[in-house]
Formats: sequence, structure tokens, C-alpha cells
Amino acid sequence: MTTSAIIRCVGACLVCVASAGTLRAADDPATNVDHGQIFYRQGDFARAAPLLQSALDAIDQGQLSEEQYLGRCLTPLVDIYVTSSRFEEALPLAERQLRWFEKLPDDGDTLRQRREFRGRIGDIHAGLGNLDEARKAWLAALDMPEGNARDSGVWRLETQWKLSDPATNPTAQRTSQETLAKDATAIREQLASAAPPQLDLLVRATRVEARCLAALDQRREAVVAYRTLLEQLPARPAHPEAFAILIQTAVWEQELGEYDSAIARLRGELRNLGAAEQSLRRAIVLKELGLTLKLGGQPHDAANVWKMLIAAEQIYSKLGKPRGDLERYASLDRVRMAYEELGDYADALRAAEAAYELAKSSPTLRRRATDVLGGLCTANGQYLRAVQLLSESLELAKQDPNAPPDAVPTTLTNLGNAYRKLGRYDEAEQTFSEVLTRSKSLYQPGDLPLAEAQSNVAAIASERGRHAEAIA
Repeated sequence: MTTSAIIRCVGACLVCVASAGTLRAADDPATNVDHGQIFYRQGDFARAAPLLQSALDAIDQGQLSEEQYLGRCLTPLVDIYVTSSRFEEALPLAERQLRWFEKLPDDGDTLRQRREFRGRIGDIHAGLGNLDEARKAWLAALDMPEGNARDSGVWRLETQWKLSDPATNPTAQRTSQETLAKDATAIREQLASAAPPQLDLLVRATRVEARCLAALDQRREAVVAYRTLLEQLPARPAHPEAFAILIQTAVWEQELGEYDSAIARLRGELRNLGAAEQSLRRAIVLKELGLTLKLGGQPHDAANVWKMLIAAEQIYSKLGKPRGDLERYASLDRVRMAYEELGDYADALRAAEAAYELAKSSPTLRRRATDVLGGLCTANGQYLRAVQLLSESLELAKQDPNAPPDAVPTTLTNLGNAYRKLGRYDEAEQTFSEVLTRSKSLYQPGDLPLAEAQSNVAAIASERGRHAEAIA
């Protein structure tokens, strides 16, 4: 799923305008801490990170008191880097923060912070694709004293979900997800009954509940939970998690075939996102809107949305904000998808090439980037290169214990198509037959992936003159 570029902070001399007036990077490191925290609270991470990093360097050089300032620098910096998917930079800072907490007296605050930061280290390992290390950290965090936590059990609920999430634990038992879903529902109902409810905790509990329901193939119930939550959240100011919840709701509505509801939801969000600073969010909304319009039988409107998406990504890239590899990869992948949907395979290939170069150092991104590039090489007539890339992707998928169940069949299908284009029918038939065998164990009769696998086997038999076998 992720890695991060090591993006060095440039210069400590920074001029910027905030609501409190004009703030400048100062020669006094303590002032940089104050200004960095102001920008952090305003969500201006691009300005906050260099100031806080400069103050952290000052601590290391003995210019600032470690006891007084270390926590004030590390806590926001870790959050900034994790939020920006810059996990490689976040990990050593989070580990340093935990070591600092371990030096402090065992009071309620310190015990709680130790536990939460141990869990945060697990999150960072997951972002880097180190899922074994992530699970170890989450389990260790669950065994630590909770201190003065007053979160109604929500933090424990979230951490238990990370250990039950199929994305981070493919061997998770369904029974653990069912138990967790019931626990989440009980906590969510308890929080919702309070007057007024604690919105932050309510949001967190509902997210666990909805994710458990979705993992249990109860997407309709998950959608109902999120719709109810969205109605409870204030429109202004928007809750920090509201956007992610809205997007996930639309995705599940799309999967349920509720296209009109998803389209209305996404178009309503677009109306709220007008400024260039919102270009990243616009791009995310436009991607889901384009897919929903396409699936909902509105290809002309979908094509217009793909063009708007490309423009939004171009605007965002020109803003020059620091971005981690995951965010940059996601941006390139959205552009690639838009060009591909528009039938512009040459530009789609260029975007895929850039994403592939970015993903080479990341085990999590590399497999998918290689697979996508191989498929586009086939679409652009580069069949030999497609075979090379898809063979590499196939080996990566087979070796990755965390790859989704359909990863190998999907790559095999693309590889079979490349073999077919090269006229290597023996290899194509063997590959398509393996896809069919694997698909029979993954899907039920009538499921689209199984039908496509059967169609490919029949087509290659027909191309080889075995028409009766193809008809059968």
C-alpha cells in the first residue's frame, strides 16, 4: 500500500501570513516552535514542518531545552508526516517520541501517551508496508496501561480493528470481526445517546463499526451507519473526518448500484470545493464521480469529469506543496486512469511510467505499478515489454502475503492478453486456464470475474480452431 520520499525541508527563513498577522521564521528557535504550532493548528503543514524541524535541530545542538520543547516539536511533526504519507520521516521521530515518554514519570498522561504512540508506530509501519512490525506494535500497545484515557474505549476499539482488518491482516478471523462490530455498535449507540454527543469519539466509533460491517459484506448497513453520521456532523465548520466519510459512503453506494445517490453526494461536495487550495480534494471527488457516472450509464458526463480531473491534478501539482510518495503516486494513478478512460493510451502510459519509477523502492506500490504499466504497454502495442513487466508483477504478487486474493488472477489475465497479442497461443492458453482454475475458488457462478475467465478460455480455444470446445 505505501512508502515515502525523504523530502528535505528547505531554508528556515520563511515569510507567511496567518490570521494572527505576519509570522516569520526567526533566529530564536523557541519562536519557531510557537509559529510552527500555529501553522500546524491551522492545517498549514507546508509552513509548519520546516519551522518545527528547524527547532528540533536546535534541540539536538543544545540551543533549546529538550525537556521543555521536544514534545512540542515531535508530536506535530509526526502527525504532519503521517498525514502527508511521509512515513520514512515519521518513523524515527515517533520512535524518539516514545523513548522520551518512557523517561517520564508513570502518571496518567504519560501512560496514555506511551500507549497511543506505540500504536502510532504500528500505523507508520503499516504505511511502509511492514505489516508484521505493525501488528507487533498494535498488540504491544493493547497490552500497555491505558493511563487516564477518557475515550469510552474507542482507542482500544480502533486498535483491535487494525488487527482484524483484512487489509492489514489477511488471516483475520470472521468471528473477531463480528465481535468487534457488535462492540463498536454498542459504543457508538452509547456515545450517540449523550447530550450533546462527543462528536470526535462518535466519528471514530462509527468508522470502526462501518468498516467491520463492510468487511462482513454488510455494505448496506455500513452505508446506513455513515449516512446517519454525516447527518449528525455540522456543515460548518466541517469535521476533519467528514470528507473521508463522505467519499467512502459514495464508494459503497457505487458498489451497491445506488448510482443516483452517489452522484448527488459527490456533486454536492464539488460545489463546496471551489478554491485552488482544494484541488487535491476535487481530484479525489472527480475520480469517484467519473467512475460512478460511467457505471451509471452516463459516458458523456463521465468524459467531461475525466477532463476536469486532469485539470485539477495539474493545478495541484503546481502548488508546490511537499508530498509523500503515496500521495504523489495516487495523483499519477488518478491521471493515468482519466487518460485511459478517455482512450488516450499514450498519455496514460506516460503517467504510468512516472508512477512506476516512483514505486520502485516501495514493495507495497511496486507490484500494482508494475501491473498497471504492463497492461498499458499491451494497450500501446509494446507486447514484449508487457510480458516482462507482467511476469515481474506476477512474481511479486505470489510472494506478497498481503496481496489481495484477486492479485494473481488479475495479473495472469493481463499476461495472457500480452501472450495472445504476440501469437504465443500455448502460453496464453495455459495462462488463461490457470486464471479460470483460480477464479473458481474465489468466485461464485455468475460473478463477473469468473465469467470473464471462462470467456477468455473459450476465446483462445476458438482462435486455435477448437470451435466445439469454445462453444461448450
